[in-house]
Amino acid sequence: MKMSMDVSVLTMTVRPEGLKPVREALLKQTFKNFEWLVDINWTGEVDFNKATNRLLRRSSGELIVFVQDYVELPPDGLQKLWDAHQNKPAFYTVPVGHYDDEETKWDWRTNVSGKIPWMDWEIDCGSAPRSALFEIGGFDEELDKHWGYDNPNVALRAEMKGYDFFCLPDIKCRAYNHNKHQKHEFRHLQNVDHANLRLEYIKQGIIDIHYL
Repeated sequence: MKMSMDVSVLTMTVRPEGLKPVREALLKQTFKNFEWLVDINWTGEVDFNKATNRLLRRSSGELIVFVQDYVELPPDGLQKLWDAHQNKPAFYTVPVGHYDDEETKWDWRTNVSGKIPWMDWEIDCGSAPRSALFEIGGFDEELDKHWGYDNPNVALRAEMKGYDFFCLPDIKCRAYNHNKHQKHEFRHLQNVDHANLRLEYIKQGIIDIHYL
């Protein structure tokens, strides 16, 4: 019988070496009632969304927290995400700073607090109620034929179900050797037209996504 946890942390990666900072940060968390589920892609194929759905099916947490490879969550990060979820079940995102030898360059979320538009929800570090992700059918596996736009695709469907989106700027994560510093094998597969067409089909109700 699978034990139920408060939080399930999900990390998908094609770069196993990027799991080390995630693991070290999770070991330091003040919040302890969580599980960490990892999917390592050894094949070299694009299957981010399939991998995410696989982990969602295995998860037991009431709250899903996405932490990308190379991302270091502060020690009180899970506690603050859990507290926010307990206060209002919604979709949350937090600032991520790209660390180099000189300084940490923070993204736009550092200066944003409160409600945000659905298209701004990010999961390099972010959270969502597990029940909400199952309600909308999970991540769009059709996008695995290309690359990118996973976040807005999920967020649009969640927004259409009535969920809100928030930024928590006091949870500041660092990203070591992030996308900007690592060769990304799938960049050449990005297809913005395809992703936008999927969003338009979702808005019009032409497609109904149910992978979970």
